[in-house]
Amino acid sequence: MGVISFSESSAEPARRKAFAGARTRHIVQVWMHRLDTLEAVQALSSDVVAAIRATAPGSVIFADYRRAAPLSPQVASAWSRDMRHANGAILRSGVLLDPANAVFNLQLERIVQCAGSDARRLFTDPAELYDWLAEPLTDDERVALRRMLPLP
Repeated sequence: MGVISFSESSAEPARRKAFAGARTRHIVQVWMHRLDTLEAVQALSSDVVAAIRATAPGSVIFADYRRAAPLSPQVASAWSRDMRHANGAILRSGVLLDPANAVFNLQLERIVQCAGSDARRLFTDPAELYDWLAEPLTDDERVALRRMLPLP
């Protein structure tokens, strides 16, 4: 998968199932459509760790999982374990979910709970997600975050 450094105009790569990349000095952007194998979890986790290392200490993660497919129990367990390993490097993490995607949302709620960090939160409202993530960011980073979110 590899770390993707985004330009302001870049859109999500059309053919990827998941990606992560450093977007600004502090923001890591993660997008996931499908994690269907343990190898896919490992690849995404490696991308997230590389993106965190590419940012300044205290990464803020914006993840968009609105189109995500349900996970197998093995994938969910591996993903939660990998999230736990990244907890210390994350200042805040916000995940945008589609309220109609009930099965995946319940799975992710459990995964995040098992990851064991109050810095990780789930949202269905982009404005609430923005408010949570924007607080520790610079003005320029807030502008970049606003461009990433589907806000009116």
